[in-house]
Amino acid sequence: MKLDDVMKELIQHLEDLKLLTTDAQLYKADEIWDKLHVLILELEEQNRNQSNEVYYSVFENGVQ
Repeated sequence: MKLDDVMKELIQHLEDLKLLTTDAQLYKADEIWDKLHVLILELEEQNRNQSNEVYYSVFENGVQ
């Protein structure tokens, strides 16, 4: 998933959580939190990959 798509989905799920306030909706809120957790992990992975790319680029080419 592209970073923009992940961020859009993350924002949508956060907005969904704001709407869930009653006890009957706790199950749905739990599902949304699970989805948010997966998206946050994906964002962390993408961030780690981008950081590694920058590090190796600088390491291989030297600082300009």
